[in-house]
Amino acid sequence: MILKCNGNTLTKKMHLCTLRELEHDPEVSAIAQEEVTSLGNNALGAYDFVADSSGKKIGVEVMTRPTKGKLKEKLRYKENVDQFIFVIPKQRLCFYEKEPFKVFPSKARKKFFPSAFSDPNLLVWVYDMETGKIEKKERFSRAFNVER
Repeated sequence: MILKCNGNTLTKKMHLCTLRELEHDPEVSAIAQEEVTSLGNNALGAYDFVADSSGKKIGVEVMTRPTKGKLKEKLRYKENVDQFIFVIPKQRLCFYEKEPFKVFPSKARKKFFPSAFSDPNLLVWVYDMETGKIEKKERFSRAFNVER
Protein backbone atom coordinates (compact mmCIF):
# COMPACT_ATOMS: atom_id res chain seq x y z
CA MET A 1 0.00 0.00 0.00
CA ILE A 2 1.39 3.41 -0.98
CA LEU A 3 1.21 5.98 1.78
CA LYS A 4 -0.05 9.42 0.72
CA CYS A 5 1.29 12.12 3.05
CA ASN A 6 1.83 15.83 2.79
CA GLY A 7 3.85 17.74 5.32
CA ASN A 8 6.96 17.28 7.37
CA THR A 9 8.95 14.18 8.20
CA LEU A 10 7.24 13.62 11.56
CA THR A 11 3.85 13.51 9.86
CA LYS A 12 5.08 10.89 7.40
CA LYS A 13 6.65 8.79 10.16
CA MET A 14 3.51 8.94 12.30
CA HIS A 15 1.25 8.02 9.35
CA LEU A 16 3.48 5.08 8.44
CA CYS A 17 3.63 3.84 12.05
CA THR A 18 -0.16 4.15 12.41
CA LEU A 19 -0.71 2.28 9.16
CA ARG A 20 1.62 -0.51 10.33
CA GLU A 21 -0.24 -0.77 13.66
CA LEU A 22 -3.56 -1.07 11.87
CA GLU A 23 -2.24 -3.61 9.35
CA HIS A 24 -0.82 -5.82 12.11
CA ASP A 25 -4.09 -5.90 14.05
CA PRO A 26 -5.67 -9.29 13.27
CA GLU A 27 -9.20 -7.92 13.77
CA VAL A 28 -8.82 -5.19 11.11
CA SER A 29 -10.22 -6.38 7.79
CA ALA A 30 -9.95 -3.21 5.66
CA ILE A 31 -8.13 0.14 5.85
CA ALA A 32 -8.95 3.27 3.86
CA GLN A 33 -6.92 6.49 3.75
CA GLU A 34 -8.33 10.02 3.62
CA GLU A 35 -11.97 8.92 3.72
CA VAL A 36 -14.30 11.91 3.41
CA THR A 37 -17.17 12.28 5.86
CA SER A 38 -20.01 14.72 6.42
CA LEU A 39 -19.71 16.80 9.57
CA GLY A 40 -23.12 18.45 9.36
CA ASN A 41 -24.01 22.00 8.30
CA ASN A 42 -22.78 21.20 4.75
CA ALA A 43 -19.24 20.75 6.07
CA LEU A 44 -16.97 17.94 4.95
CA GLY A 45 -13.92 16.47 6.65
CA ALA A 46 -11.62 13.53 6.14
CA TYR A 47 -10.24 10.91 8.50
CA ASP A 48 -6.57 10.09 8.08
CA PHE A 49 -7.49 6.39 8.25
CA VAL A 50 -10.73 4.43 8.55
CA ALA A 51 -10.50 0.76 9.52
CA ASP A 52 -13.16 -1.94 9.65
CA SER A 53 -12.62 -4.14 12.67
CA SER A 54 -15.01 -6.95 13.58
CA GLY A 55 -18.00 -5.04 12.25
CA LYS A 56 -16.93 -1.76 13.89
CA LYS A 57 -15.83 1.33 12.01
CA ILE A 58 -12.73 2.96 13.50
CA GLY A 59 -11.69 6.50 12.56
CA VAL A 60 -8.08 7.57 13.09
CA GLU A 61 -6.73 11.12 13.18
CA VAL A 62 -2.94 11.68 13.28
CA MET A 63 -1.96 15.00 14.84
CA THR A 64 1.68 16.13 14.95
CA ARG A 65 1.04 19.40 16.79
CA PRO A 66 -2.10 18.84 18.85
CA THR A 67 -3.69 21.55 20.95
CA LYS A 68 -6.80 21.48 23.07
CA GLY A 69 -8.64 23.54 20.45
CA LYS A 70 -7.63 21.32 17.53
CA LEU A 71 -8.59 18.16 19.41
CA LYS A 72 -11.94 19.68 20.35
CA GLU A 73 -12.57 20.58 16.70
CA LYS A 74 -11.68 17.05 15.52
CA LEU A 75 -14.03 15.57 18.13
CA ARG A 76 -16.86 16.20 15.63
CA TYR A 77 -15.47 13.31 13.55
CA LYS A 78 -16.26 10.88 16.39
CA GLU A 79 -20.00 10.92 15.63
CA ASN A 80 -19.67 9.01 12.32
CA VAL A 81 -17.64 6.04 13.61
CA ASP A 82 -17.94 3.46 16.39
CA GLN A 83 -14.49 4.20 17.77
CA PHE A 84 -12.21 7.21 17.26
CA ILE A 85 -8.44 7.30 17.80
CA PHE A 86 -6.14 10.30 18.14
CA VAL A 87 -2.48 9.56 17.37
CA ILE A 88 -0.25 12.18 18.99
CA PRO A 89 3.49 12.53 19.68
CA LYS A 90 4.73 11.89 23.18
CA GLN A 91 4.85 14.89 25.52
CA ARG A 92 3.01 17.27 23.20
CA LEU A 93 0.15 17.57 25.70
CA CYS A 94 2.22 17.16 28.86
CA PHE A 95 0.21 19.78 30.80
CA TYR A 96 -2.89 17.57 30.49
CA GLU A 97 -1.27 14.19 31.18
CA LYS A 98 -2.30 12.27 34.25
CA GLU A 99 0.60 11.85 36.60
CA PRO A 100 1.25 8.70 38.56
CA PHE A 101 0.50 8.94 42.27
CA LYS A 102 3.20 10.87 44.10
CA VAL A 103 3.76 11.28 47.82
CA PHE A 104 4.42 14.99 47.31
CA PRO A 105 2.03 16.31 44.65
CA SER A 106 3.09 18.93 42.12
CA LYS A 107 2.35 22.57 42.89
CA ALA A 108 1.58 23.23 39.23
CA ARG A 109 -2.09 23.71 38.40
CA LYS A 110 -3.53 20.79 36.44
CA LYS A 111 -5.23 21.44 33.11
CA PHE A 112 -8.31 19.53 32.00
CA PHE A 113 -10.01 18.63 28.74
CA PRO A 114 -13.81 19.14 28.60
CA SER A 115 -16.07 16.28 29.66
CA ALA A 116 -16.78 15.40 25.99
CA PHE A 117 -13.38 13.69 25.98
CA SER A 118 -14.51 11.13 28.58
CA ASP A 119 -16.27 8.96 25.96
CA PRO A 120 -15.10 5.32 26.34
CA ASN A 121 -14.92 5.00 22.53
CA LEU A 122 -12.38 7.81 22.29
CA LEU A 123 -8.84 6.43 22.36
CA VAL A 124 -5.36 7.88 22.16
CA TRP A 125 -2.20 6.31 20.76
CA VAL A 126 0.99 7.99 21.94
CA TYR A 127 3.82 7.98 19.39
CA ASP A 128 7.39 7.98 20.72
CA MET A 129 9.51 10.14 18.41
CA GLU A 130 12.79 8.57 19.52
CA THR A 131 11.87 4.93 18.87
CA GLY A 132 9.41 5.61 16.04
CA LYS A 133 6.77 3.35 17.60
CA ILE A 134 3.42 3.64 19.31
CA GLU A 135 4.29 3.65 23.00
CA LYS A 136 0.86 3.60 24.61
CA LYS A 137 -2.72 2.79 23.57
CA GLU A 138 -5.37 3.89 26.07
CA ARG A 139 -8.74 5.47 26.52
CA PHE A 140 -8.32 9.22 26.25
CA SER A 141 -9.66 9.82 29.77
CA ARG A 142 -7.12 7.41 31.28
CA ALA A 143 -4.15 9.13 29.65
CA PHE A 144 -5.19 12.75 30.18
CA ASN A 145 -7.06 14.81 32.74
CA VAL A 146 -10.70 15.17 31.70
CA GLU A 147 -13.41 17.12 33.53
CA ARG A 148 -16.15 15.00 35.07
